[in-house]
Amino acid sequence: MSVFCSKLGILEAVVKYIKENFDLTYSEIADLLNRDQRTIWNVYNDVKNYKISIEDSFFIPVSIFSERTLGPLEALTLFLKEKNFKNAEIAKLIDRDRRNIFTVWKRALKKRGDAS
Repeated sequence: MSVFCSKLGILEAVVKYIKENFDLTYSEIADLLNRDQRTIWNVYNDVKNYKISIEDSFFIPVSIFSERTLGPLEALTLFLKEKNFKNAEIAKLIDRDRRNIFTVWKRALKKRGDAS
């Protein structure tokens, strides 16, 4: 299992990981993710009792989640696709169905203006 388990959404996992591993304030996390600090507080309070583990050591810059035109799952999928991950690899890494990864990736490309 990785930080991105199916029980948590992508944003929930990112907020929980940052809060518990870097001990940043809600305001600091909000600034990093380009979100309102009340949103960060609500997200963290919803997931603070979930357990997450870190088995995979793959660097994902938090800055990819600050672009608000893409949802967190779209941003993560696009980042991983740009790092030449296959749909099945991404699906396994974030505990999602591989068929959904293709759909999310195409939607992210379209939002970014890359899809024809």
